[in-house]
Amino acid sequence: MKSLSRILVLILALGMLASCSSSAPEQNDAADTGTITTAADAAAATEETRILPNLPVGVTFNGEDFRFLHWEVVAWGVNNSKDLVAESENGDLINDAVYRRNTKIEDTYDVKLVVQYMGHDQLIANYTKLVTSSDVAYEVIYPHIATSGSLVSNGSYYDLTKLPHVDFTQPWWDQASVEDLSIDNRLFFVASDINTMDDDATACMVFNKKLADDYNLPDLYELVKSEKWTFDAMLDTTKDVAGDLNGDSVMDGSDRYGIVSQMDFAQAFYLGAASSFAEKDADDLPYDSFFNERNIAVCEKILDIMYDRNNFLNTHVANKNGMSFGNPFVEGRTLYNFSFLGGINSLRQFEVDFGILPVPKYDDAQESYLSSISSHNTAFITVPVIHDNPEKVGYILEAMAAESKYTLIPAYYDLNLISKGLRDEQSEEMLDIIVNQRVFDLGDIFGFGGFAETWLYMTYYDQRDIASLYEKNAKKITKDIEKFVEKVLELE
Repeated sequence: MKSLSRILVLILALGMLASCSSSAPEQNDAADTGTITTAADAAAATEETRILPNLPVGVTFNGEDFRFLHWEVVAWGVNNSKDLVAESENGDLINDAVYRRNTKIEDTYDVKLVVQYMGHDQLIANYTKLVTSSDVAYEVIYPHIATSGSLVSNGSYYDLTKLPHVDFTQPWWDQASVEDLSIDNRLFFVASDINTMDDDATACMVFNKKLADDYNLPDLYELVKSEKWTFDAMLDTTKDVAGDLNGDSVMDGSDRYGIVSQMDFAQAFYLGAASSFAEKDADDLPYDSFFNERNIAVCEKILDIMYDRNNFLNTHVANKNGMSFGNPFVEGRTLYNFSFLGGINSLRQFEVDFGILPVPKYDDAQESYLSSISSHNTAFITVPVIHDNPEKVGYILEAMAAESKYTLIPAYYDLNLISKGLRDEQSEEMLDIIVNQRVFDLGDIFGFGGFAETWLYMTYYDQRDIASLYEKNAKKITKDIEKFVEKVLELE
């Protein structure tokens, strides 16, 4: 997982970010993992406590390029470049961590890291052309996940489990993604510490601390830690907050709400409730898992929340209806704001005092908090199936991911989010819960039958009967999955 304990992160961030050793990594010793379990251990932590990648010593690549291609949508304002490339140090924590990481990799292995960006539609088309033309133009490609599912079934992706030198049990590979994203015991894409776009796309909640104090709410952090942070607990804290501030007897963009969000709330709360669109069978193949009593109950509860127009402001629907609503959370007019981790930093420029929370559990019976990843806003590592030098690809990916764990990730989580974005130490604990309990759903990512997207847009189109909506889509979902599985099983 990408989370580090706070003590270890601070030591690594302050100590290891400052160093940029150019020596080749030594052979990893299984007994020398550097696991930190106590404050005393942490105080004694040094460079030697790193978990080292198990790579052959002295391998270099004669100045060859190692080429990344990454999707972008310029109009979205998504910062695709912050975690892969940095021309020089400029004082920005992320930029400087990337620069130091890349410099160490380039100097140690005599390789040149090259990054190119391409519109996501163009990238998908070019990926297919690249494979069919046998033109190895890139070692690693980061496609837009929500629109790249067909590239798995048409055989465009290399099975990453076959890459030499890559050890997916190591902590610089997101273990949830390794487990959740495998298909037929093969891994076609994966999340790692090399980039942070998937972190930015991780669901969370933020709350207005002043409003929480004004309404004498219970300690929300303690609710989380005591495993009592549920849908109902959240709603109970909002019951007295919403109000008609301008006295016009209509809840509009000038009033105060318990929750403000967009349609993504539906997806994040459904997956955060330990519900799913697709699960995997004993052969590691997906099947439709949506229609059962609990999942329907979860959906109906989410719709109850989102259709309570006196308590919930859906900004997508408000925009559709021409409502002017400003920025309710930073203006102190909403208790909770559904967000993604990438949105936390944008709050730094405002005076609002906020805390961060995981998406609540559905009920007390749910075992753990779960944080979903927006497939619309992220990318994972893929390697073109035609690549003729898997040794090089696996070696550099393992080395780069391992180095990122001790450079980029401390900078992203501790220095950037905690020191500048979050306002209290308890939020740091919440952040650990969020990033340690992430979930990747194949039905959401591959969009079988278009149903995950249909669910996402229900409130936008003012739909309510989820059972009937599923019934209309069930055959298409099953057909899509069967066709997908058939194609995957045909792959070499």
